[in-house]
Amino acid sequence: YGTLNNILVDKRQVYFQYASKKGSRIIEAWIKHLLFCASGKGGETYCIIGKYIKKIFYKIYPFISVLEAKDKLNILLQLYSSGMTKPLPFFPKTSFIYADNEKNKMSAACAEFAGASGINDGLGELDDPYISLCFDESVIEGDEFKSCAHTVFYDFWNAEMHSKRQA
Repeated sequence: YGTLNNILVDKRQVYFQYASKKGSRIIEAWIKHLLFCASGKGGETYCIIGKYIKKIFYKIYPFISVLEAKDKLNILLQLYSSGMTKPLPFFPKTSFIYADNEKNKMSAACAEFAGASGINDGLGELDDPYISLCFDESVIEGDEFKSCAHTVFYDFWNAEMHSKRQA
């Protein structure tokens, strides 16, 4: 069983991490928000991730109905199940960069995947030996990668909410 922490009396949840902004952390926050709403006791979730004041990621996820939250979780679980049967071209950092960039999506994602973005000491997700065993740099340009990134991050970015992103 899992637990949801930092739930306030007025049906709000606070998710915070003193850490650098990464796709995996943002996915975790989004899933916790969906679980909070699916429980029938949820409301808004305040997501705050960052180490430095100028690079804080802050977003307020709005309340969504129990049925909608369960539907969104089911979609994510189907994707997860698919990844348990075959290598799935979903890479949290690269997919987040792809979803986060309005312009130059593909070049930003390719740079992150190959390690040319300058983040993480020049190491990209392709430098992971398990990822490089299954994929090469061309996977980022494929429809399956785009579909996975869209599936995970579309609702997250496009939820009607008050949001403030600082870069």
